[in-house]
Amino acid sequence: MVVVAREDVPGEKRLVAYYTASNAHGKPTGAGELRSHLSGTLPDHMVPAAYARMERMPLTANGKLDRKALPMPEGDAFGVRGYEAPQGETETRLAEIWADVLKIDRVGRNDNFFELGGHSLLAMQVMARVRHIFNLELPVRSMFEKPTIAGLAGELPRAQALAFKTRTSIAQHRSSSAAASPNRKALLAQLDNLSATELQNLLQHGLDEKYPA
Repeated sequence: MVVVAREDVPGEKRLVAYYTASNAHGKPTGAGELRSHLSGTLPDHMVPAAYARMERMPLTANGKLDRKALPMPEGDAFGVRGYEAPQGETETRLAEIWADVLKIDRVGRNDNFFELGGHSLLAMQVMARVRHIFNLELPVRSMFEKPTIAGLAGELPRAQALAFKTRTSIAQHRSSSAAASPNRKALLAQLDNLSATELQNLLQHGLDEKYPA
């Protein structure tokens, strides 16, 4: 296996693995199988995004690997599962975000983000776009816990409920603070009319007993 850092899209570098191996049954090893194996042995950022199977490696006249002749990976080089179209507006918009971030043509509702070449940095980009488009805050760990379009779409209603609860709590707190303001203003007005001796007595015995908020 040979791993090459390619930049087929300007500014978007990704690791591509080229291999000629077959599995134990003599069948060509698939992208998903290789990714699964490497994910268990390598750090996330070192796991290739695509896996291109070659009949043979291109060589130079000197018998060395001709890296310039290695082809750009195509759709089947990624860990794409049996394609199932996104369902509903939410899944469709999420699929568009993923496809744009991952620089691939399409994303099915059951495709795994990390099998498509995603990693933690790209997951952060996805979450930033989700925050902008849906006006919702989702933790990055959601991408690891629910790494499919269908799974992530299921997290949005819970995030919406939490956001509503948070906004309601903030509104209630502000309302309570506003209601308490007249009491604080009355206390300050009373303090303005006290002598130095009376203020000293208050400090010694506490404000709460005589001037509750």
